[in-house]
Amino acid sequence: MSSGEELGKKWATIFQGIGAVLGVAGATAVVVRTFDQTEIKYIESKAAAEIAQAKADVVRVEDKAVAEIAQAKADVARVEDKAAAEIAQAKADVARVEDKRTMSEVFWKAEVERFKREVQLAFTQDYEPYQAALVDKRKKRGGTGGLEEKEEEN
Repeated sequence: MSSGEELGKKWATIFQGIGAVLGVAGATAVVVRTFDQTEIKYIESKAAAEIAQAKADVVRVEDKAVAEIAQAKADVARVEDKAAAEIAQAKADVARVEDKRTMSEVFWKAEVERFKREVQLAFTQDYEPYQAALVDKRKKRGGTGGLEEKEEEN
C-alpha cells in the first residue's frame, strides 16, 4: 500500500471516528433533550400538585377560621343573652324590693297615723265613743269582738 492510500484510510478512519462521535453526541443530545423535557414535565406536575395542595390548605384554613368566627359570635350572643337575662332579673328584683319597701313605708305610715289617732283619742273625751264605734264596726263585719260580743248576746 502506498502512503497515499494509508493516509486516505487513516483519514477515513478519523472521519468515521468523528462521525461516530458526532452520532453519539447527537444521540446523547436527543436523549438529554428528551430527559430534560421529561424532567421539566415532572417538575411542572410536581409544582402543580404542590400548588393544588396549598390552595386546598388555604381553603381548609379559611373554612376553619369562618367556623371559629361563627362559634365566637355564637358564644358572644350567648353571653350577651345571659347578661341581658341577669340584668332583667336584677331589675325585677330591685323593683320587687322597691315595691316591698314602698308598701312597708305606706303600711308603717298608716300604722303611725292610726297610733297617733288612738293616742290622741285616748286623752280626749271622744275615746270611748271611738272604741264603741270600732267594736260596732267589728260586729257588723262579723269579726271577733271578743268578750264584749258574748256579754251583749246574753
